Amino acid sequence: MQVQLCAVSLALMLAACAAPSKERDVPTLTGTPVISKQLEIALHDSFVRAHGKRQRWITVEHLLLQLVDDPSIRERLDSSAIDAAALRSELDRYVSRTETFPSGEEGNTEPTVAFQKAIEYAILRVQKRGDAEVTPSNIYETVVAESKRLSLDPTVQRRLASFK
Repeated sequence: MQVQLCAVSLALMLAACAAPSKERDVPTLTGTPVISKQLEIALHDSFVRAHGKRQRWITVEHLLLQLVDDPSIRERLDSSAIDAAALRSELDRYVSRTETFPSGEEGNTEPTVAFQKAIEYAILRVQKRGDAEVTPSNIYETVVAESKRLSLDPTVQRRLASFK
């Protein structure tokens, strides 16, 4: 069962990281939540941004940085009295230190294990609640709940500690 869930979550994550689809007629496994259009676009854009900077890895912090301006996230950051600009700055600082490919070397940006786990954990949490869709808010909730397990940057962990 765990292997199947990992395969499903990885397939969903990889599908979301491809160019965003215009239509949602892709069949899903019964009971498996789909990734919302907003999250699909954010996953894609975070990969594109990391790849454009020639970064070897895409981290959880890359995704959080991409999502910080999502309206649902901004609303929750504001209601939690979290300074979005300061959070963005911390995330940007962390992301800027991501290992890059050496000059002249071509490569594909790969998700870290923590990035993959964050998506998997969010899918499992949404599935457990019986919801049909994984949203940006679900990612933030999951990352905050699992920040130590995902080895999130300690400065970012502290900044997100009051996220509601």
